[in-house]
Amino acid sequence: MPDPAAPSRTWLLPSEHHTASLARALASILKPGDLLLLSGELGAGKTTFVRALAAALNHDPREVSSPTFVLAHEYTAPDATTLIHIDAYRLSADDDEALLGWDELLRADAIAAIEWPERIPEDWLPTDHFRILIEHIAPTERRITITPPRSTPHRIPVYPD
Repeated sequence: MPDPAAPSRTWLLPSEHHTASLARALASILKPGDLLLLSGELGAGKTTFVRALAAALNHDPREVSSPTFVLAHEYTAPDATTLIHIDAYRLSADDDEALLGWDELLRADAIAAIEWPERIPEDWLPTDHFRILIEHIAPTERRITITPPRSTPHRIPVYPD
């Protein structure tokens, strides 16, 4: 659940290009150890957002796909911060076995992005994270709300309104 006291910022973005620009702006303020929780309905653009984030972190965006069937993909490249992309869509409350090694996925030397975080037991997630809500408004238009970690509430990407 988002922290109602945490500051957040919302953008209405008319195209995938603008969404990618916001992902790049966010990437510019991320550091290893950061966790991003991406929520939104199917087709809202969570994987598209992660693809743009990966490109901004110097990874090949063509390699980024939804890890729905394998739970996680790890992207590494020279001169790039490791990006771990997790998709919890297929998890259910009783999937403890699927989450074996979970603590190894969230590492201090990598940035982690989790799609469908609401399917992971809340007590398994660190309390300090970015929360990103992507809402489908029209075929290419999205409303994106970013809530920064409670420990660093000033970490909101600079992106034009």
